[in-house]
Amino acid sequence: MGLRPEANESDTVPEQASTYRHPYLKQIVTRVDLANPLEYLPPAIDRVAASVRGVLPTADTQQIFSMQVTVGPRPTFQQNPIGKVYRFVNRETSNTLVLEPNSIILDIRTYVPYSVRRNAIQSVIDSLQERAGSLDVSRTGIRYINTIVLESGDPFDWTGLITDSLLASMSFAQNHEEVARATGSFYFAREICDILFQYGLFNSEFPNPIARKEFLLDIDCFTTEPSRLATVSATLDVLRTEANGLFERCIQDDLRNLMRREIT
Repeated sequence: MGLRPEANESDTVPEQASTYRHPYLKQIVTRVDLANPLEYLPPAIDRVAASVRGVLPTADTQQIFSMQVTVGPRPTFQQNPIGKVYRFVNRETSNTLVLEPNSIILDIRTYVPYSVRRNAIQSVIDSLQERAGSLDVSRTGIRYINTIVLESGDPFDWTGLITDSLLASMSFAQNHEEVARATGSFYFAREICDILFQYGLFNSEFPNPIARKEFLLDIDCFTTEPSRLATVSATLDVLRTEANGLFERCIQDDLRNLMRREIT
């Protein structure tokens, strides 16, 4: 699969939360997996901390170990240091940037615009300076978890809100009072990326029967096409566009109007 960067990442396809006042986004996870472990040098960590301080002000470091166990009459346990994990956190929003030896993970629990998320990842790339051009990436992905929760209405009736084709299986359940979860999934192997798409009545109160009006749209766009860390931001632009396009296919105008009218 080959990725084609957008001509203008910020203008061509608006992100759903840029268009809607209430996008129902519960979590956004951006993850970049490195082909080989990376040791971050102190100057690089200082540069990342300075870049993200406005949105992720708290930094901490944790040593990670491997455990070696010797089995015998007197078992022994030995911890061997294998690297460090660096975390940049906003405790008020629960948003976190994690730098592991093999991964860069940005976990967003309180929405911030795509430009802010992109800049956080780019700050890591920039901090490595010329090293970024030689570091191999094995996987790059963005996952959008949308949980649409409405305060009233039939939990099984999403007419005008969710596209009809995602609701087709609902009629299979003869007694809705017996249903504790009703979900489906697709795995799309596209030329440009892969998408794991999960949807349906996930039910936050499972295993109790469905009582709340909730609908899940979980869109995980990723590519395992080998690349270099220096080009990751362009890859994320493409994945974001694919995710947004799929989201728009899933919803109907009544939900769009709700998201434009309500205030988070």
